[in-house]
Amino acid sequence: MALLKKINQILLLLLVLTVCAILYNKVHQVPLALRNETVDLESPEEMEEEIPVVICAAAGRMGAAVAAISSIYSNTEANVLFYIVGLKTTIPHIRKWIENSKLKEIKFKVVEFNPMVLKGKIRQDASRPELLQPEEHLQQVQKGAPSSLLCTGEAASEVPCPVLRPAVQERYGLTGASSTWAAKMIKRLKHLLHQSLKELRLFQSGEDKIQELNFVRFYLPLLIQKHEKVIYLDDDVIVQGDIQELYDTKLAPGHAAAFSDDCDLPSTHEMVRSVGMQNTYMGFLDYRKQAIRDLGISPSTCSFNPGVIVANMTEWKHQRITKQLEKWMQRNVEENLYSSTLGGGVATSPMLIVFHGKYSSINPMWHIRHLGWSPDARYSEQFLQEAKLLHWNGRYKPWDYPSVHTDLWENWFIPDPSGKFKLTRPDS
Repeated sequence: MALLKKINQILLLLLVLTVCAILYNKVHQVPLALRNETVDLESPEEMEEEIPVVICAAAGRMGAAVAAISSIYSNTEANVLFYIVGLKTTIPHIRKWIENSKLKEIKFKVVEFNPMVLKGKIRQDASRPELLQPEEHLQQVQKGAPSSLLCTGEAASEVPCPVLRPAVQERYGLTGASSTWAAKMIKRLKHLLHQSLKELRLFQSGEDKIQELNFVRFYLPLLIQKHEKVIYLDDDVIVQGDIQELYDTKLAPGHAAAFSDDCDLPSTHEMVRSVGMQNTYMGFLDYRKQAIRDLGISPSTCSFNPGVIVANMTEWKHQRITKQLEKWMQRNVEENLYSSTLGGGVATSPMLIVFHGKYSSINPMWHIRHLGWSPDARYSEQFLQEAKLLHWNGRYKPWDYPSVHTDLWENWFIPDPSGKFKLTRPDS
């Protein structure tokens, strides 16, 4: 009996010790779990959602991208990650510009765009052949123009013909001193022609690069991998509001993108009328073509501007938006489907077709545009101060002259440390 009692006491003691051990572990596990949680938790800044903003940096207008980035960075506390897209030749320049200026604090990635993806998908603009192949255009001029305009000057020495044919000299009485004077004038004109073609050749080089980068917005999922939602901005904008507001734009279910309607703001209607801009599909699509009529889109349908986009990458990929856009690029090469006026640029027309009736709207104050359509037409200062984003779409850019509201843009411009990019001003 005594032995059995001893055993029971030992078992009871073990049971008490076991219970105490369990309670001890439970009491001490709470702080441990909290400590682990604290270690694993990111700082509030790291937990904050990243806002990806895509901007292109094109040769010849890189200062535009810098001003746009500067305006965004200066007007928000949000965690912005800039994707700066350029061609191989421009990437070193934009990187050095950022790293050697006050923008060195921004978070950014430089992405190279390979223009080979556009091969066979861009139609040459037949209405402006001199901007595409100056040499060929000169040959066309030579074939159809009077020989007197084609045969002088060292640059044109390959053209074997006299300055003025004898018959022409006699008919117009251009003999002796008059003939010599005419020859000198024509030689001068010929020299100016070749100088102009040389400048056009340089212009073409820059314009081609801009045109290639216009299509970056078609390939957003290929450039931006890890983000669900992305903002794309043209380079000729400045942002005066908090970019977080634009990022928070709600996209309806099934919509891959949000844009600004060209008829969305009554205060811009007068600007549209005064400079003769197109704000309907008629200005972008050639309704004489059967393929366009078959779309069933009324030519009076209000267009939208793709210079500011809020995009849902999951929906974009699900709907194969890039493939659809490429299809309409290819069809235009084959059938010339788009209006020769191209009021909104070469990238607008395919987007109008693919996104027709399937996009959400951006707050109108987040895309005040048309500032680059006329060097004379101006918005009121109060209206511009209230705007969240300003867009100098059109040919009159704020880094060039003439242009309007340049002071608003220049507030955000950061000079090029290398000195390559310079503003054009009346006194420069």
